[in-house]
Amino acid sequence: IYTLSLHDARPISRARSRQRASDTGDLPLLREVTAELALDLVRDGAVADAVPLAQQVLQEAGPGELSARARALDCLARGESVWGTGSPAQTADLLREAAAVSAQAGHAAWAAGLLVRLAQDVLYAQCRHEEAVAAIDEALELLAGRPRLRLVPLIIRAEPLREQIGRASCRERV
Repeated sequence: IYTLSLHDARPISRARSRQRASDTGDLPLLREVTAELALDLVRDGAVADAVPLAQQVLQEAGPGELSARARALDCLARGESVWGTGSPAQTADLLREAAAVSAQAGHAAWAAGLLVRLAQDVLYAQCRHEEAVAAIDEALELLAGRPRLRLVPLIIRAEPLREQIGRASCRERV
């Protein structure tokens, strides 16, 4: 008996959703599926294919399409932070905007993850330890009342905090 892995099932699910959106003329759903495809592509390293899709979603999505916008911003931010396609300032702006839109859409855990990525991939990497700790603290606030989800950000918070109190300064390494 063959069972689909999550990786195998995602394209099938996306295709079904895309077909349903096309059949019913549901453009917001179509943009949501397109944004999810862009995220999958960037996760797989196909940044050149993902970025135009994400940009298209951002251009076409209405103000109420918060989840689609958040996914598209997340895609662009991942392209820059993980695959190094942009400047740290651009990456930080995209991650902050994606986190804000995610939170506004009601996706607190997703927003928190984006803030942790901002802390790790941008702020900590630039020796901006106080800002990294502040971003993680903001993520932890979003996760209030969800102790299991707070564990990883708390662990990640330790490194910039350690640097901040002066144990091993980035500036000494440069």
